[in-house]
Amino acid sequence: LENAINTLIDGLKDKDKDIRESYAKSLGVISEKLNEKQLENAIHTLIHGFKDEDKDVREACARSLGVISTNLTDKQLEG
Repeated sequence: LENAINTLIDGLKDKDKDIRESYAKSLGVISEKLNEKQLENAIHTLIHGFKDEDKDVREACARSLGVISTNLTDKQLEG
């Protein structure tokens, strides 16, 4: 599962916008299956993506975080 998450996160750097959007959506779906530690790691990695020089990568990370956040419980959001 960790390899899949890392592959999807790396895919957010793809040159093709449709591919980045597909990876972002996939991360959102997979996030529902993650344990707390895995979810935290994925979120931190996506937040780190906001520092990327590529505007498209930053937007893809933001999209992924948006999808993930809609799937979180209030308790998870507080953390």
